[in-house]
Amino acid sequence: MKAQGLLFYLLLLSISAKGQIELSGFPADYQLIGRSVETGFGSITFEVSFTDEFQSVKALLYNGPNVVYAETKNYSGSVDSHTFNLPVQAGLQEYDLKVYGFRSSLDSVLVKESKDLVCGDVIVIYGQSNCFGYSSIYRVNPDPRMRTALLGNNNQSLVWDKAINRKYDLGEFGILMGDSLIKQLGVAVCVVNRGASGRNIDYLKQRNENNPFDTGTWYGQTLGLLEMSELLNFTTAFIFRQGESEAMTKYQPVFDSYYGKLEEFISNLKIDLPALKKIYLTQLNVLYSPDFDLFAGSTIREAQRKAGEIENVEVISTHSLQNEFDGAHFSFDGHAHISGWISRLIKEQIHREPLEINIKSESIRRAYFANAIHDSLVLEFEPAQNLVAEPERNGKQIQNYFYLEDGKGIKKVSALGNQVFIELWDPSQSSFISYLPSAVQDIYGYNGPLMKNEAGLAALSFYRFPITEVPLSLPENLQAIFVNGAIHLSWQNTESRNHTLLLEKKINGNLIEEIPLNQNTENYTDGAAQVISGRVYTYELYLVYESVSSARVKVDYHICPSEVEQPSSCVECSLYQSSELHLSEPLNPQKVDYFVPSALLEPGFSTLSNSVFKVEIFQCESE
Repeated sequence: MKAQGLLFYLLLLSISAKGQIELSGFPADYQLIGRSVETGFGSITFEVSFTDEFQSVKALLYNGPNVVYAETKNYSGSVDSHTFNLPVQAGLQEYDLKVYGFRSSLDSVLVKESKDLVCGDVIVIYGQSNCFGYSSIYRVNPDPRMRTALLGNNNQSLVWDKAINRKYDLGEFGILMGDSLIKQLGVAVCVVNRGASGRNIDYLKQRNENNPFDTGTWYGQTLGLLEMSELLNFTTAFIFRQGESEAMTKYQPVFDSYYGKLEEFISNLKIDLPALKKIYLTQLNVLYSPDFDLFAGSTIREAQRKAGEIENVEVISTHSLQNEFDGAHFSFDGHAHISGWISRLIKEQIHREPLEINIKSESIRRAYFANAIHDSLVLEFEPAQNLVAEPERNGKQIQNYFYLEDGKGIKKVSALGNQVFIELWDPSQSSFISYLPSAVQDIYGYNGPLMKNEAGLAALSFYRFPITEVPLSLPENLQAIFVNGAIHLSWQNTESRNHTLLLEKKINGNLIEEIPLNQNTENYTDGAAQVISGRVYTYELYLVYESVSSARVKVDYHICPSEVEQPSSCVECSLYQSSELHLSEPLNPQKVDYFVPSALLEPGFSTLSNSVFKVEIFQCESE
């Protein structure tokens, strides 16, 4: 009986003590504390008020049984108010926070505690149903350090929870996105998934200019959630997956106005999210449509591609996910690929950690006729890329999926570096070119050949991209000879406008260096070339004028084995030059005018413009 009375007394003492100490801004269980990208630390900040009944209030931050930080505030006035600022290191560890009130060094009471706190990054997902995915939700097993924040109580309160308890609120994509970021960055992640199935961009971008946080709009609710969770100023990355509603409409004003609305939405995000560094936007795949779609799909995809030209917007192609798409939605594996690409881009672009491979989706930068008769084109993508043109897939030929405005047929498509070469059957007067169909009648979407980068990611599709004339006149007669341990290059310049002249050097296909040259230079000596059997030196010469790169002229120089083994008594070939030439203008059929007598040309040599051929020039001597 006495023991029960003592317990009752202590309980009253505890309640009384807590009544004399008030806290505000105290973190909730499972909350994620946003970290600084620069320092890797976050801060737990809250207010404490207490009376002279207490000498001090102490906050203790635990990682397991260990105290990693402690802070004490002593009483100094009638009702004392203090701000606690506890630094917390980002990572995969979980923290517990406890606050004690001290009447004396031997008399303390636990005032409040929060458990399973983490510190790391937040990712916001926004858009339509592809923000979620539920077909294989049973396959997801969220990392225990993944968190989510949701709105409750009619959008007026905040709910923190572990992602494992909220699978259906996050969907496959949300959980896969969080897991991939945790693996890439090594810190806890809060996923805020604000997808709204079936909603168009008008609904998602609706914003009260006088009060962007107005909870009467989906956009305002999202901002309010980020503000209540104290993550508004830590939102550095934002994912937008939308456009299906507009791409499936037959009402042309809806899809024609999409780019302007997308541009407005992006502009508002940059205003309302002060820490935002990058917006990641997925370009739609080619959708299934049983009827002709008036090019709605192409128009929306072009608007998305064009949005990538806005500062700090990155567009991700989904065209390579042909077996992971049902004509409208992505499968579990499709969501896994997209989340993996975006997380690696975030690691590289926001956290400045370079990647070993290029996972950017290439976007067209310029299209121009390669000659005056307009029977060939060059499509130029972003610099320093190595594009691959799949010639065929599933019995479909890639030349059938580029479209000229005047309907002229395409004979051949090839790629070299960041350029795609298109050979036509007949001259064209088109002003525009498009790539990939607007929609298909196959319920699984488009399953034909693609343009890809060396990592296998598909290039962004485009629609009615403007074609211009030849921007630059290329150097002619690029030659290479080996003399006295060095490779000597020579050529003739033909471009009269001020430009930058660049020379790329490769060994066995690997880029070694890019050498800037004076625009009037017509020779270069590579003294670093080494006589090693089987080595191939490649030199590519190109021009840059007003940020536009020209096509390239290329020469390969092979080192013969005999050059190493018998340098002074080689009866046959001692060395030779092998050149691959791309013609932008027709050659004189009298090929002897262009090559030395020892030149050997491969069978099928053509003097027509846009033809590609190889020539070997031998330098032989007798004993």
